[in-house]
Amino acid sequence: MELVDDPNEMLACIKKENIKYLHTGKISSYIFPEKRKIVHDKKLYHLIVRVFAVNIDKNGEIKYLVQKRSKNKKSNPNKFTDSASGHVGFKEDIEFADIIQEAEKELLEEMGIRPQKIEFYTIRQEFDKEFEVSYIFVALVGQKIVPNPIEVDTEYSRFYDKSELIQLLKDKPFVPLTREFWQTFLNKDINLLFSDKPSLDKKERTALFIGRFQPFHLGHLSIVKQILNENENLKIGIGSSQEANTKLNPFSSKERRKFVEESLKELQIDMSRVTIYDIPDLFDAKKWAESIFDLVENFDILYAPNEWMKNLFMDKSCLIVKPDFVNKEEYNGENIRTSISKNDKTWTSFVPKAVIELIQKSNGISRIKKLYGN
Repeated sequence: MELVDDPNEMLACIKKENIKYLHTGKISSYIFPEKRKIVHDKKLYHLIVRVFAVNIDKNGEIKYLVQKRSKNKKSNPNKFTDSASGHVGFKEDIEFADIIQEAEKELLEEMGIRPQKIEFYTIRQEFDKEFEVSYIFVALVGQKIVPNPIEVDTEYSRFYDKSELIQLLKDKPFVPLTREFWQTFLNKDINLLFSDKPSLDKKERTALFIGRFQPFHLGHLSIVKQILNENENLKIGIGSSQEANTKLNPFSSKERRKFVEESLKELQIDMSRVTIYDIPDLFDAKKWAESIFDLVENFDILYAPNEWMKNLFMDKSCLIVKPDFVNKEEYNGENIRTSISKNDKTWTSFVPKAVIELIQKSNGISRIKKLYGN
């Protein structure tokens, strides 16, 4: 049976020069739609997901779910590969959570199984033939699979133990990138990706909260108060600290640091419990996450405001908590910057008084209007 893909399916595409920004967790600002046929005919860079799934039994034995592609596949027929993979469809305002859903969908459609847990691993560019940008995931799954005979070779698409996979990688043809990642996971303690982390008493905990704070608003302030109520000390990271005077990042790290400091002082928060750090983008997701521990040093718990950051730190030693968001529709940087650009004074009700004064004193209003082209 010949597999037929919809040539009019709209895929999530990206310009080559913008691929690095995916490593910062920003997606929707750089993605544009194009039909599948045009994507492949013109060799446009586009997003895909790859899932490498494992099963861990009660004795800790790991088995690896390897797929063999159907003989009817147009690309790489009859080759062994990951557990599941596929294109990322275009969606307005696409977020990292949508990428995770695409990965889960491919695993269900191709291998008939839903992940018990799924963790982001890295982003990899595959430009040799397909001009693909791959989001790589590792998934923990149960033992029962139902391989799709239209998509995969049902005889060889199954779980393999370590020795079997080593032999398979040695003897059989694999999609090149997938061979590399299976070898990586064979030599990695997969259990660490899915193990629960011990909790600490509040008095012993130092928390980390990272944001761009463009500008620091009442939503951020609410999260800071929550963290200080739940932990002894707080480390605040100013993300994209190297950025300034752009539409997305109009304020410098020095200005943003002042936003935070003056807002907390205004509430008479004990500043001896708070330390602020500059955290520049590295445009390499894994290296960026690892660099945090060099820049910030010790912390016990990360308050991750989005799925992207949560997944980046899943294999680290820290606890991960999603903070409580307040009035997220209005309390967000893009909404505030847009309101300023349109001369809509409602933005002043979304930020601390200290931030209003600092923006006005630094000509921040005229700066944003200029950057937005008004």
